[in-house]
Amino acid sequence: MATATARNAITLAVMVLGAAAYGALMAWEPPAEFPYFGTRIYDYYFLSVSEGRLDIPVRIASYEGHYDADGRAYVYHGMAPLLFRAFMAPFVDLISFPTHAVAIWSMAVIGTALYHVTFVRVLTPHLPDGPGASRALLLIGLMVWIAAPGPVLVSNSSLFHEPVAFAYMAIGGFVLVLSGMILRGKDPLACVIPITIMAAAVLHARPHLAIGLYAGAILVMLIALRRHGMRTVPRLAIGTFILFAGGLALLAMNEIRAGNALMLHGALQPDVLEHGSSYWPHGLSHPQPDAINKHGRFHPGRIAPNFLIYSAIAGPYADWLEGVWRGLIAPFGNPWHEPPFIGFVPLWLPWIVLILAAPFAARSQSRRAWVLLIATGIGALMMLSYPTVTLRYRVDLWPFFASLAVVALARQATGRGQIFSPPRQATLGLMLCFTLVALQSTVSLNKSLLREYAPFSEWSFEQCQDLARKKGFNDSRIEELCALDPPSETRG
Repeated sequence: MATATARNAITLAVMVLGAAAYGALMAWEPPAEFPYFGTRIYDYYFLSVSEGRLDIPVRIASYEGHYDADGRAYVYHGMAPLLFRAFMAPFVDLISFPTHAVAIWSMAVIGTALYHVTFVRVLTPHLPDGPGASRALLLIGLMVWIAAPGPVLVSNSSLFHEPVAFAYMAIGGFVLVLSGMILRGKDPLACVIPITIMAAAVLHARPHLAIGLYAGAILVMLIALRRHGMRTVPRLAIGTFILFAGGLALLAMNEIRAGNALMLHGALQPDVLEHGSSYWPHGLSHPQPDAINKHGRFHPGRIAPNFLIYSAIAGPYADWLEGVWRGLIAPFGNPWHEPPFIGFVPLWLPWIVLILAAPFAARSQSRRAWVLLIATGIGALMMLSYPTVTLRYRVDLWPFFASLAVVALARQATGRGQIFSPPRQATLGLMLCFTLVALQSTVSLNKSLLREYAPFSEWSFEQCQDLARKKGFNDSRIEELCALDPPSETRG
């Protein structure tokens, strides 16, 4: 019989081994000609914010920056990952320390651990006596550390993985808290403060995901108000203030950067802020701005074709599937597709099997699961309606699938044909083996992506000088724009 102590030991052991494996995966680097792109952007961003500015050096921003008429470079990436710099700045030199790698590893580990705790809490009330309980806990642990976004996140430490990893971590906490309300009877009033904090934080990492979290937080506040009446007002007022403050901070940043509180991205209005790919002479061509200009940043017509490409097991049919996808999405703009071509089905296969089996299982006490599904589902639909398809964006779909898995796991933990039965555990174990095979090639490919290559790289002084001169800046302004050294007093 597995005691509570033994069960906790299994969970903790899997977490420790998972964190160590993520560290090894982050540290392992195949021979590569170029380093990851943008690894110092958030470091310089933090130093600028410490001085009360939002612009960063032109040479660091390069073509990823957004530029005003005076050549100041801004980034549209959310500020939430700066929290890790705030913790590390007193102890390390942000410019030379691999802050980006530590931040991504930390967020991936914390996020995965939060989802792990969520699934364990769903299972715990239904664990049987005997070895079946230990096997179930071990299996769930392996599934969440292997067949989830964590390995993809830590297999690449470029700039683009930082806000995605932060949102993955924060929404993991959101799902943990709400799952307690819908499955374990936690008072919705007790959920208000933590979920509003996480929703506001995600707004500064992945705003499209935060829309759903804001909706979920408001629904929880309404449920609490209905249950407890006017005595909820003080806590609901605090929660509302947190949501409002998060939104106001984002609008204020946009106003400072672009003079337009509603502008998250400058590619569409070159008279205010212009993307570096078109701002600088001999910039980079990219189909995304054209698709956004003509059909909007998010368009519901893209959802079905993008779901196909995000989920598909391509294999030898990759070219054919991509052709089908491009034909379906063409009416909504020319899309941008970054490799590798692998869907979430092979990467999350055990969870997909678990979810698909749920309708045939017993009913569970998950009467408010719709709140969690709405909160995470809105963000998933927003991501599917975007004109760019890339591996890291699959991570944004995970919270919705994790929410479905919470409900599915609750249903299959009880009743006939429990998940603890040896045949079901063997099936999920086999699916996990398929995921490991798919993950091996995915990680190797992801290691080669989002690396610096000319001109998509940090610029030397000479490169910056040449581009600024062609842009028409005078010599004194060029010296200012192409400076790089941060003030010594802001370095740890």
